[in-house]
Amino acid sequence: MKIHFITILVFVFFSCNSIQDEAFKSFHESYSEFNLDRFVLKNIQKGSWSIDYNLYTIDSLESLTFVYYTEPIENIKKGEVRFISYCKKQKINDLIYVESFNSKGDLLYSFKNKTNRFVPDNDAEFIEGKYYYYYKFKLGELTNFQREYFESNKDSIITNRINEIP
Repeated sequence: MKIHFITILVFVFFSCNSIQDEAFKSFHESYSEFNLDRFVLKNIQKGSWSIDYNLYTIDSLESLTFVYYTEPIENIKKGEVRFISYCKKQKINDLIYVESFNSKGDLLYSFKNKTNRFVPDNDAEFIEGKYYYYYKFKLGELTNFQREYFESNKDSIITNRINEIP
């Protein structure tokens, strides 16, 4: 019984590692501009058809998040990866400044916070890109009009990093 349990445990461990290795390999092939050797794995969130990987640099000043699809869904193939976010933060006086970029290095939003986190607190002050942030991460807090307006003007809102939400 004990040997059977150990065999199952070893199989599960190596299966998870091989999935993670495949995810990292796929990410490197799709987004080679990001050197994963600079990052350590901070968090894994497993879903029904995907796994989200969140990585930080050793000094925790950069964060990288991507999703690896373990099952096909709609127009996404099994084994495909999608970039979610790349963030940098720095402390200036008593505030933490955070900038978030897309996979091409374009700034999407930035804010200043009192806490040392990559996500804004309730009292965080957006410097730019608040509308994009709300559309991407807090969609439920936008009205139907605000969602439709964003979708109709998406390119302009993202490029100009608009803060004002109509």
